[in-house]
Parts: sequence; C-alpha cells; structure tokens
Amino acid sequence: MPASGLKQPSGITGAWTRKQKRPAGCRAIMFKSGRIFMDRKELLHQFETLLERPAGSLNGSEALETLEQWDSMSTMGFIAMVAEHGVTLSPRQFVNCRTVDDLLNLTGIPKS
Repeated sequence: MPASGLKQPSGITGAWTRKQKRPAGCRAIMFKSGRIFMDRKELLHQFETLLERPAGSLNGSEALETLEQWDSMSTMGFIAMVAEHGVTLSPRQFVNCRTVDDLLNLTGIPKS
C-alpha cells in the first residue's frame, strides 16, 4: 500500500495523492510523472487520437481486429502513450487483448 494509506490498483507504478483536488465521485490516479488521468474517458480520447479516429468514435467495446488502424505500430504507440504517465506495459501483455476495454484494463484505471 502506498505511503498515503490509499489502496493503489495493481499494475500502476505511480502514487495516489490526498492533496489533489478531485471532483466528487472521481477516482483519479496520479502517476510518477505527476500527470493525472481523471478517468477512462480521457484515456479513451487519447487512444482515439493515437488511432487518428474522430473524438467519441470509440466506446470500449470495439474488437481490436475491426479497427483498421490497430497494428503493431499502434501497439507500440499505446505503450509509449501510457508510459508518459508512468504505466509500464510490455508487448506480451497485449496477447489476450481482444477489445479496446481489454487495452484500457491493462492500465489499471478503474471503469467509471
């Protein structure tokens, strides 16, 4: 358990903070970089940007094999994108990912 006394999700290499102001009911995660993903919606938006898709075009239930832009380069892009926020992933972790939600689950960010 982190020094702050708050439970930290598995797979996250960051720290929770009690000092961060959050909207009521929001479960924010602070990563080593100091950057905060407020929720999966923000991560999903960044993933849409990575795949060069219009905002709001993904909801998480999409099968990765149906996404024309999902390939080995976008896999590496996803790894780099979350690494900027202190989440370390390896390509092996993607083997069982079938949907966008499966990818987001790798980050440890809870569903809203």
